[in-house]
Amino acid sequence: MKHNKVILFVILFFGLSITMISCGETQAQPNNSARQNSSLSEGVSNTQENLDPCEPNCFGTQIGRIIPPYTLVLSNNTTITSEELIHNKKPVFLFFYAKWWGTCRAELQRFKTIYPAYAGEVEFYAVNIDPNEPIEQVVKFGQEHNYVWPMANPSQTMINDLSITSQSTKIAMDPNGTVIYNAGYGDGSIQ
Repeated sequence: MKHNKVILFVILFFGLSITMISCGETQAQPNNSARQNSSLSEGVSNTQENLDPCEPNCFGTQIGRIIPPYTLVLSNNTTITSEELIHNKKPVFLFFYAKWWGTCRAELQRFKTIYPAYAGEVEFYAVNIDPNEPIEQVVKFGQEHNYVWPMANPSQTMINDLSITSQSTKIAMDPNGTVIYNAGYGDGSIQ
């Protein structure tokens, strides 16, 4: 378990390093050309290229980006938002699963061996991606399998907002909401 803790901290450190590096890279902004054309047409020199494209925020699920806002639906239809999780100042790990998918079920079982070492240090949520399952069924599934972490459903737009395209997607964020790990089906390791 001590080995797993070291690996988590290495991942967090690596993620923070990537964040600092990637925000300084030049990236196209959706409104860049409109701003440049406006500035040029007014005869004002274009200084857009000198601005950090990640300022004030770089939203996305790519490593180094700030996670877009989302809401998780928990038991009794209570909710928690990404803003509330960031306010807690703990790393967050989201595992998007489908209970009918064997790979997801196997990974959830492996999380049972790792979770106790990080309980209290990392906010962990198993997020169901089946839109036809009410939260009561999701919670019952967790109880039947003795999962001790929160089981959740995504808000109506969360799957689209976070670009979740497959089950068994894992996203980890540092305490500030910056994505430090993102792996889809068949990628990554829970170790």
